[in-house]
Amino acid sequence: MSSKGQKKDKSGQMPSSQAGLLTFFGDDAKGIKLSPIVVMGGALAIIVISIALRVFPII
Repeated sequence: MSSKGQKKDKSGQMPSSQAGLLTFFGDDAKGIKLSPIVVMGGALAIIVISIALRVFPII
């Protein structure tokens, strides 16, 4: 029984999205958290080292 002046409680649960999948907004995932820039930099470093080892073989 709410009157016109009262605000609705918005702290309730989010409804399910289509196909029964839920949307999660929290950062509750366990593990190492890396920014995308660090991941791309690491991948680029591996590519550069790999090319350099092919051009200038050590053994």
